[in-house]
Amino acid sequence: MRRGRSFVVGLSYLFALRPALGQHCQPPTQSDGELLRTTLRAEAAHYESGPSRGYYEGLGAGADLRAGVLRARAGLPYYRLLEPTGEQNGFGDLFAKLEASLYEDERWSVGPAFSASFPTGDASKRLGMGHVMLGPSVFGSWQSRSFFVGGEFGYNQALVGGEAEGSDASAAHTHAHHHHSASQGDDSASGPIPNPMNAEELWLGLNASYDALSSLRVSVGSIGAVPTSKEGATRVTATGGVEFPLGALSTAVGIEVDLAGTTRREVVLASVAGAF
Repeated sequence: MRRGRSFVVGLSYLFALRPALGQHCQPPTQSDGELLRTTLRAEAAHYESGPSRGYYEGLGAGADLRAGVLRARAGLPYYRLLEPTGEQNGFGDLFAKLEASLYEDERWSVGPAFSASFPTGDASKRLGMGHVMLGPSVFGSWQSRSFFVGGEFGYNQALVGGEAEGSDASAAHTHAHHHHSASQGDDSASGPIPNPMNAEELWLGLNASYDALSSLRVSVGSIGAVPTSKEGATRVTATGGVEFPLGALSTAVGIEVDLAGTTRREVVLASVAGAF
């Protein structure tokens, strides 16, 4: 399968989420005051993980609900993963997050958040982590009429039986103790391709957007994470995208590129969001 085909297939799914990140660490994004936003995000990617190279395509449904100072988000993706050894199809891990703005005015928003992912993805197919992942964090954001800047600092911890082992040991050897991003130099390692993470890590996410026109919003961002256990890999991801707000409906396209880590991806994202 050629990379060009994967790119075209990803763009062809342009139906219903902002250029939201195709991974579980998600720093604050600009809100337009909607109560409920339903989503359907499409992505297509090329990846390299150790000696393995391939492609994947995904389609994810999600929802974003606001109630006062609380904001709840949830999403579930479905993937088609093309590896050298064959094709794998199935759901990824279910992701959920709750944010609480302890201080909020027209410009500032600050508070704690808590995220969790659940092993709805098959770890043996490299579509999921194989265990629950929990992540407390704190966030802050500032916005003016045209600018938005947000940041979030958090900790992710895998819940597995016994001691949480290092990242991305081979699924054939770890069974339920499946991991996230291969240890440096471990060419035999395998782990979830769409959302590479460490079993234990500290992460920092930044996001900024600018309303260049009344119907055009440009956004850039980055995510960096360092493992807190003996095994793991520092990972860095850069993101960018444009959104075209059209009342209750908005269309967006974006990219996500891994700059560091043992799993490297180049991801194209396309989406449309419906607000209520």
